[in-house]
Amino acid sequence: GAGIGELEAEIETVLSPAGLTHMGSRQAKFGKSGVADRLARLVASVDAMISACDIVEVSHQSTLSVDKTAAVYFQLGARFGLEWLREDAAPLLGGDHWQHRAVAAIIEDLFSQQRALCRTVLSDGAHLTPEETVENWISENQETFGRAAVLFDDLESAGPLDLAKLALANRHMRELILAQS
Repeated sequence: GAGIGELEAEIETVLSPAGLTHMGSRQAKFGKSGVADRLARLVASVDAMISACDIVEVSHQSTLSVDKTAAVYFQLGARFGLEWLREDAAPLLGGDHWQHRAVAAIIEDLFSQQRALCRTVLSDGAHLTPEETVENWISENQETFGRAAVLFDDLESAGPLDLAKLALANRHMRELILAQS
């Protein structure tokens, strides 16, 4: 639809700094392999565009622009560590059938949680810039954000992510987000 096309056209302007770096390095890698610039950009943006339907849905529900919704969505994913969790969870998909299903379900949960958090945050900051919207919500919900920050600091210092840590992080994030909804 039109919203997805709008997001694809503006993707570089709405990604978090880490997301933009990731996309840029993928695009450069494809370019060095001889892939045409336009195709390299399109393929490099696939990771971010996975969230396109969620972003457009929240945009329509909130009646805010797709670019503002996307910028808030990606900033929240970076600030709450959801992007990092999904990225580090991907290698865990290689386990047996049951582990693959469990990890895939958790990754799907993390996308759902980010969508729900974005909806909540946007309901409080329709008149602000995306950056102001996120910062305002975090300052008003410092306890929630602080607990999430402690969790991710603990996870990052505890070594490689495994299924147990991923499941615990998923549950913790779900509880934090449900408490805010």
